[in-house]
Amino acid sequence: MQDYFWEQGWTDGLPVVPPTEDSVRDMPSSMDADPQHPLGVMQPRNSRATLEKLAINAVMAGCKPEHFPVVVAGVRAAMREGFNLAGTAATTGGAMQVMIVNGPVARSRESADAVIETLLVEPEGVARESVANARLSADGRMNFPVVAPPEAIPGSSRAYVVLTGSYLAQTLDGLENLLQMPFGCGEQNMILFTPNIYVSRYLEANGQAKPEISAKAEFLMATGYQRQLTYRRNDGSFSAFGQNDPTGSLWLTAFVLKSFAQANGLIFVDDAVVQEAKDWIRRLQRSDGSFEPIGFLHHQELLGGLRGNMALTGYVAIALLEAGDRDASASALSFLESQLNDIADAYTMAIAAYAMALGDSPRASDAHKRLMDMGITEGDELYWDGAAAVETTGYATLALLERGDGINAGRAARWLVKQRNAFGGYGSTQDTVVGLQALTGFAANARFDVDMTVELTADGWSRQVFVNPANADVVQIVELPPRSRCGSRPPAQDRPWSRWCIATTCPRWSARQWRCSVSRSTMARTTWQLTT
Repeated sequence: MQDYFWEQGWTDGLPVVPPTEDSVRDMPSSMDADPQHPLGVMQPRNSRATLEKLAINAVMAGCKPEHFPVVVAGVRAAMREGFNLAGTAATTGGAMQVMIVNGPVARSRESADAVIETLLVEPEGVARESVANARLSADGRMNFPVVAPPEAIPGSSRAYVVLTGSYLAQTLDGLENLLQMPFGCGEQNMILFTPNIYVSRYLEANGQAKPEISAKAEFLMATGYQRQLTYRRNDGSFSAFGQNDPTGSLWLTAFVLKSFAQANGLIFVDDAVVQEAKDWIRRLQRSDGSFEPIGFLHHQELLGGLRGNMALTGYVAIALLEAGDRDASASALSFLESQLNDIADAYTMAIAAYAMALGDSPRASDAHKRLMDMGITEGDELYWDGAAAVETTGYATLALLERGDGINAGRAARWLVKQRNAFGGYGSTQDTVVGLQALTGFAANARFDVDMTVELTADGWSRQVFVNPANADVVQIVELPPRSRCGSRPPAQDRPWSRWCIATTCPRWSARQWRCSVSRSTMARTTWQLTT
C-alpha cells in the first residue's frame, strides 16, 4: 500500500496511514466536537476546512487522537491573516510552513494543556458619560442616587465612589493619560505638549516628581519641542503645516511662544527660536497696540472662547509677558486699558484682567473689580458664565492668583474642580489647557488639611473610608451596591480644619442603541465630586 501511495504521489516516502471511518471519527471525538465544525477557509485555494477534513489528513500523517487538539490549534493559527498563509503557500520558491511543538501534551484527570486568560466580558451598548458634582463636608450627610435607568441592560450596572483630599489627586491618578507623546500637525502637537508642562511644574513645586515620572515627562516634552520646530516657518512663526501654509498663524505662534517660555527650565529651549517668534509677533502689532487675526487655524477648538481683537490682543499680551517681552506687551496692555470700560463679555474681561495683572498695569485693580462684578456666586463657589465657562473661569482664577486674591481664587478653583469629568479633564482642548494651568497654579500654593471619616451606606451595607493627611493625595475607590447613598460624619477628634474631602460617585451601566448595526460596550458615568 505504501508503494501505491508513492506511485500516486501522495507521500514523499514517509509512512502513510490509511484513513478509515473509525480512525477519522476518533479524532474529533477526542475533542468532543462535531466533525463538520468549520475551521475557516484554507489558502491558497480558498477551500473550506472542517474538523473531518483535518482529521483525515491527521490520520494519514500518523497523528494520535490525543494529539489532534494540537494540530487543530496549529491550523487555526496558520489561518489567521497575520500568518500570511496565502503568500507563502502560493510562492514559486517552494516555501513550506513547519510548526514544531516541543514537550509532552498533558491530559489526565489531574491536569491538561491549557491557556488561561482573564477576559473582560462587557455587555452590548454604546459608551456614555454623565458627570455631576457636589461638596461633601465633615458635618453633613448627602444622598446620591446610583440607580441605573430603565433602559440599562440587566446585569450591567455598577457603582463606585472615589474619595480623596486633594484637588488634583483625581487628575494625577490618570497621569499616564496626562503625560502623552505629542504627535500630528503643528496644532495637534501643541494639544498634547502643553499639559505635560503644567503637570511637571506642579509635581516639581510640590516635591512629588518621582525620578521615573520626571524622566518620562522630560522625554515627552523634549520630543514635542523638537517636533514643533518642524512646523516653524522661515520668518520665525508657526503654523499647522509650516512652510506648506501660505502664512504663519498669530494665535498658534503666541500659543507656542507661551508654552516654550513655560517649558524653559524643564527642557532645553533655544532662545533664538523664542526671540524670532516674538519678533514676528511684534511686526504684526498695530499702531494702537492691538492685534488682528493672521493665518488659518485648522483646529478651531484650540481657540476656545477666543473671539474678537480685544480677546486676541489680551491672549498675545499674556504670551509676550510670559516670554519676557515687556515692550510689545506694554503697547498691548495700553490698548486693553483704553478699552477696559467697553468690555462687555466675561471671557474678554478674564483674559484682560489676567494680562493686566501679569503686566502690573495701573488699571489692574479696575480690571479686577470689573471681573468680580461679572462673576456669579453660588454658595462658596465663584464662576463666570458664557459659551466657554470653564476656560473663562480658568483665566479668571489665574488673574485672581496673580493679584494675590487667594480667597476668591479658591472659590473659583472649587467650581473648576466640580466641572471635571471622571478622569480629571474637561470637554475641550482649551478648557483642559487653561483649567489645568489654573488648578495647578492654585494647588501649588495651597495647603489642603483634612481629617474626616466618610460613611457610605446602602440597604444592609455600610463602609467607612478615612481621609486624613497621610492619604490625602491618594485616590480611594470603593464599589457600591445599587441604590446607594453617600454621607460623612466628623472624625473622633474633631479639628477646626477637618472640613471637607473630594468624592466622586460613578454609576455605570450599558444601554442598547437600536439604530446602531454594530454595538459595543457602553459605560455611562454619573460623577458627584465633593469639593471645598
